[in-house]
Amino acid sequence: MPQDRNTIAPQIIDEASEWFIAMREPDASNEERERFTDWLRASPVHVAAYLETARLWTDAAQIDQALSVDATDALAPNIVALPGAQRLGAQDSAPGTQSSVRRFALAAVLVLAMIAGGTWAYKSRAPAYSTDVGEQRIITLEDGSVVKLNSRSEFKVRLSPRLREIELVSGQALFEVAHDASRPFIVNSGNSAIRAVGTQFDVNRKQSGTVVTVIEGRVRLDPIAPPSFTRRSPQPAALDVSAGEQVRVAATGAMERSSNPNTAAAISWLQRELIFEDEPLRDVVEEFNRYTRTPIVLTDDSLADLRINAVFHTTNPDSLLRFISRYDNVRIDRAEKEVRIGRRL
Repeated sequence: MPQDRNTIAPQIIDEASEWFIAMREPDASNEERERFTDWLRASPVHVAAYLETARLWTDAAQIDQALSVDATDALAPNIVALPGAQRLGAQDSAPGTQSSVRRFALAAVLVLAMIAGGTWAYKSRAPAYSTDVGEQRIITLEDGSVVKLNSRSEFKVRLSPRLREIELVSGQALFEVAHDASRPFIVNSGNSAIRAVGTQFDVNRKQSGTVVTVIEGRVRLDPIAPPSFTRRSPQPAALDVSAGEQVRVAATGAMERSSNPNTAAAISWLQRELIFEDEPLRDVVEEFNRYTRTPIVLTDDSLADLRINAVFHTTNPDSLLRFISRYDNVRIDRAEKEVRIGRRL
């Protein structure tokens, strides 16, 4: 009897989906096929997940019974003999078992047609993790990598047999990547893709772009062309970023190395501190808005580049307002739903 997909771990279902697609590619290497064989042999659950993948969007029992498909022929390109397994044929299979295999085959044919038509939607499935105002979380991924997620942040994760992919939707996270040379670890944030194998780095996604700080190891930073990119526009080259270095990726995709990065300041949020060294007020306000439910709004653009040098505690958002109020030309107005920072007349 086929195993209920609800009893199979989502990660195994993801892996089965990736392998199902990979093994249909004509240019799949012998090495990949051997890895696929090893994956199948590792557990009967893997085999069950692989077959269940073929039934993703429809109940095979509802497929037109007049359609004649030989089960073993339909699944032959995706079947690997397991130790001690026997070939199942019409002459030696029980009616119920033969019917079950036949349904799997018919479902596989349907899914292959969906793949050819570009409607393989299951691949877009990705678990998401997020934090609320003032909350921090530590998430251990199934590959052993650890993600430390800052306040008011969100990321999505997709792990497959060939790739570990993260999308930092918003906010900030520190990634401690488990070493696996066969599966690159890629973090997508805005117009940047950070590729690592085994390392530790911080990614801070801001409205103006993304700041990548490498704490240990090394990463490759690849630019992603923005929607306005044309072939006439110069595409920034990829950068190798080593421990102790920091790169800012603008919303346009332009990349700039920080001349004197402070890696301790970049991850000070882990100790619930915010360290600003010559940071513009607009960036400081954006950081603080992760820690307060009453948004702080700059009402005068002329104050956006006001440089801030200070250390604050994230548990006390009002500390920024008290600090800013010391400037002679700055005015703080507290409204019902927001706090406004403007220029004193």
